[in-house]
Amino acid sequence: MPSIYMHEYIAVAALGRRECEASPAALALGAYGPDALYYHDPLAAGRRANLGQRLHSTRTGDFILELMRACAASAVARDYARGFLTHYAADCAFHPFVCALSMTPLGYSSLRHMAVERALDAWLTGLAGTHAHAALDEAERVEIARAFCNAVARWSPDAALTLSDMLQAMRRCRMGRVLGRLGESGTLRVSSESGDTSLTPEQLQAHALRGWVHPWTGLRCHDGPFELLGTALGRAGEMIAATERYWRGPLDAAGLRAVIGDMSYMSGIDWRDTRPLRPIELERLRAVRNAFRR
Repeated sequence: MPSIYMHEYIAVAALGRRECEASPAALALGAYGPDALYYHDPLAAGRRANLGQRLHSTRTGDFILELMRACAASAVARDYARGFLTHYAADCAFHPFVCALSMTPLGYSSLRHMAVERALDAWLTGLAGTHAHAALDEAERVEIARAFCNAVARWSPDAALTLSDMLQAMRRCRMGRVLGRLGESGTLRVSSESGDTSLTPEQLQAHALRGWVHPWTGLRCHDGPFELLGTALGRAGEMIAATERYWRGPLDAAGLRAVIGDMSYMSGIDWRDTRPLRPIELERLRAVRNAFRR
């Protein structure tokens, strides 16, 4: 997932003037959300990535509630949980826009999706600059990984995510963050079925001004990066405040669940009403593979 900086920025900004309970690094790690499971070795690719996809698209509110429960007893895990909520808020706000701009005459392009997200990172970096934080120590990583695995086990007992799996994903996630900083900022060129594509932050705003069609609702929208950032921050703040009330006791699980909702991270609407997008790159890969099987 190339949109590293935006998720970290939203996590920090959503806290406002408050400080983390224990660790800014835990907040930043939580801001990766389920994307952490996409950082894996080739042998674990299918298993972990499939779980990451499920967490984005199925019974989303149920899992987030389980994670908030699992993180309640630990300050460092609570910081992680706050970051996770901001990932959910950011994806629900931005992904419809990103997916709309990822449509080509041939269909949805996952490579163009990455280009749009990289351009969003460049836009936000230009506005806010960069930030750094100390890394988690091993004991903190274990504490967070254990809470995450416990939440997964309660959400879906067949998921079989081990503690070592999650720890490895977290380490690779941090390496991906470092390498992501070495990438080209501003414009990312990709080659896909639609040809070479170049996207800049300025082009993102121009797309918004012209209007774009929500891929799932069909509604015409004019929200651009600034408006979507405001939506993400507002939603993240609402969920963090509700979760803190839940941890302290005034709000029960049903009340928190109502605030969290049940949205697909891709569509920003109920996951039950969200049809999956099939990347044209995947379809081409399958066609080539099938040709060799004949």
